[in-house]
Amino acid sequence: MMTVFTKFGFSKDDLDRKVKEFSGGQKTRIAFVRLLLSKPDILLLDENMEIDINKMKYMFSIEKPDYIFVTHISNVTGYILPIEKISVQAKKYDAKIVVDASQSLGLIDIDMSKNLFDFVIFAGHKNLYGPFG
Repeated sequence: MMTVFTKFGFSKDDLDRKVKEFSGGQKTRIAFVRLLLSKPDILLLDENMEIDINKMKYMFSIEKPDYIFVTHISNVTGYILPIEKISVQAKKYDAKIVVDASQSLGLIDIDMSKNLFDFVIFAGHKNLYGPFG
């Protein structure tokens, strides 16, 4: 637990403090520590609404991923996830990568020749202008 706690910028002395004594940002980091200690199965966005690659690497190291399901572009925020960086790290653990490219295929190039992804799924009627159904 101490290793996880210090990875998020806390000291040993902070373990004796009450949660209400921490700032809002520190409380968010405490929530991440709790999540990591509970063996998470999802990656969360940081306060900038981005994937924290270093936290992702750490999560992969404590719990080997078997599969990674990731959207390329969020249809809610428009955030373009770094699918290549995520995939490179996941492949170190032989995880299967499934990329949902429904929002991106036809708008952003995806280089399948690099063999980073095991599956790319998409809807042809969105940006590829195929027929519905």
